[in-house]
Amino acid sequence: PAPARGSRAWKERARKGVPPPLRMHAWLDAAGAGAAPGEYEALVERAERQDEEEEEEAASAASAATTSTSAPVDGAAPRRRVAREIANDLARTFPSHAWVASDEGQEALRRVLLAAAAHNPRVGYCQGMNFVAALLLLVCRGAAPSADGFTVPSASVHGEEAAFWLLSALVERVQYDDLYAEHLLGCQVELRVLEGLLHDKLPRLAEHLDAIKCDLKTLATDWFLCAFARSLPAETTCRVWDALYAEGGKVLFRVALALLADAEDALLAAPGAGEAYVALRAHCAASHDADALGAALPA
Repeated sequence: PAPARGSRAWKERARKGVPPPLRMHAWLDAAGAGAAPGEYEALVERAERQDEEEEEEAASAASAATTSTSAPVDGAAPRRRVAREIANDLARTFPSHAWVASDEGQEALRRVLLAAAAHNPRVGYCQGMNFVAALLLLVCRGAAPSADGFTVPSASVHGEEAAFWLLSALVERVQYDDLYAEHLLGCQVELRVLEGLLHDKLPRLAEHLDAIKCDLKTLATDWFLCAFARSLPAETTCRVWDALYAEGGKVLFRVALALLADAEDALLAAPGAGEAYVALRAHCAASHDADALGAALPA
């Protein structure tokens, strides 16, 4: 029989890795990500309709050369800002990946991010969510992880909708509160917690990084906001997410400490902050052994 959701056996199974064809369903189940029929398309249509209406209003106001200084009503300015930020980040998201960089991939990514922002206007959109959403799209649309990345996925509207629900669950329930909030207040808290854990668990490394003025926040901010999607190989990231969806945000701290412990010798040999950053980035990019990383995580 399958282990009960949330049980120790269930979490241990997730740490051993979910078979790629089952990931979408396993993550949806683990995160408790419910899908309301038609809601995703409705959110996309509403966001796109609002953008069109606001563009028409802006054009009309400009042509009339209005001198009014009144502020936009009903959140129009924040919505325009979100749509603009999403549009600006699309081409920056895994630009070397053929499907993500294609017109189809860019449109799917735009739709998922717009829907997520409309679904949770308190958070809206934050840089980093684009990389998370892109990886979710690749997994949910049937991409098979490989050592170098993902194959080109097959078309699947259901997969796009699943990516939206998984992104929403990650932002709203799986990760710690306010990670993506305005001014990244939650992320700043997590960075301070990681700094404390580093001094507690790896004091020699922490002392060395302090001595060479290597601020771990420079790299760790990306780790948390992108959930390692930009730092680790694709399959390793998916393995991290197997545990992340099953156990919650604490997994990111454990992965961060495991990576730092594994890279400790290289970091201790770094004479300066620049060399330490290069060494840690290279170590993360070469972390193809997801089993070893999983074994390093505490129970």
